[in-house]
Amino acid sequence: RVQRAKRALVAEPRLVAAKAWLDHPEVLLRAQVELDREGLPPGYAATLLPSMQELFSPEPATDADFVLWLDQDPAESFSLYLFRRSPFPAALSRVRVRVAAFSGDLPPAVLDPALRPDFAAAGCLWQGP
Repeated sequence: RVQRAKRALVAEPRLVAAKAWLDHPEVLLRAQVELDREGLPPGYAATLLPSMQELFSPEPATDADFVLWLDQDPAESFSLYLFRRSPFPAALSRVRVRVAAFSGDLPPAVLDPALRPDFAAAGCLWQGP
């Protein structure tokens, strides 16, 4: 479980705000500690700490859904090419998060070839437009 949590945080650091961690705080803490051994820049794991503190804060918090959508924009849809059908917007994943802990300041490590040369060598990085 710790390895999967660590991979999730590298791929999408905003998942640190997921309310699911409230049931398994030890897994999140161990994953955050192991991020320092992952070959990421020093301090990468420490940047998650403010969100973690906010997540476990006893203060009342507002929650929201963090949703991964597919086919929202017809111009960017792959349904026409992959399934030979018109775009059909769908939520692929929905995660309940604490709004105060949710921060878009930290990019996924897998998007930066300087952070993870093994991802770049394997051709797993999104290059962008």
